[in-house]
Amino acid sequence: MSEISSERIKMPTYQEVTSALSGVSDVSASYSHGLLCGFICAESRSPGGSWIESLLGIVDSKDKKAENAKKILIELYHASFQQIHEMAFDFNLLLPDDDDSLSLRAEELGAWCEGFMVGLGLGGLTIQDGASKETRDALFHFSEISKIDYENLTISETDEKAYTEVVEYTRLAVLSVYYELAKQQKLESKPKHVMPMKDEGGRLH
Repeated sequence: MSEISSERIKMPTYQEVTSALSGVSDVSASYSHGLLCGFICAESRSPGGSWIESLLGIVDSKDKKAENAKKILIELYHASFQQIHEMAFDFNLLLPDDDDSLSLRAEELGAWCEGFMVGLGLGGLTIQDGASKETRDALFHFSEISKIDYENLTISETDEKAYTEVVEYTRLAVLSVYYELAKQQKLESKPKHVMPMKDEGGRLH
């Protein structure tokens, strides 16, 4: 596992990422963050860089707007990488502010979860890769959240509370999925101990 700097990396805001992607990509800021987090959780199963093409396509170095979007997304990646690898308490999903409409926040939460699932796939992970029941349940719930019916939500205390609870569940579930996958990778990379063989004379070889 890579060493993490003790210096905190600044996380771009939802508004900054949205602005950077405007006119460059059809994906949203929340979808992008979810994809990056999924890719980070599935690290080392796929070569890095594929997530950039997934979000922006092939970036023309002469396209200043596309280059700026790439720069912002790389900053988002590094900040997310640090938070997830440190299992940081301040890890949060990149979502619209609480002042935005509930329907927009719910839509973007669904997009975040969709992006996370896509990111796992880009990282080379499939749900059949020896995942525990807890991880399988979390991925199932992410899939269900991605289908949220945000258009029919009402501005009520009940819906606001439900949204807050789902966001918190998702945040903690991501860290749990990362922890299990990191532990699984460590076991997979650990050299297997081979018992010495004895010949007919009882000698080890």
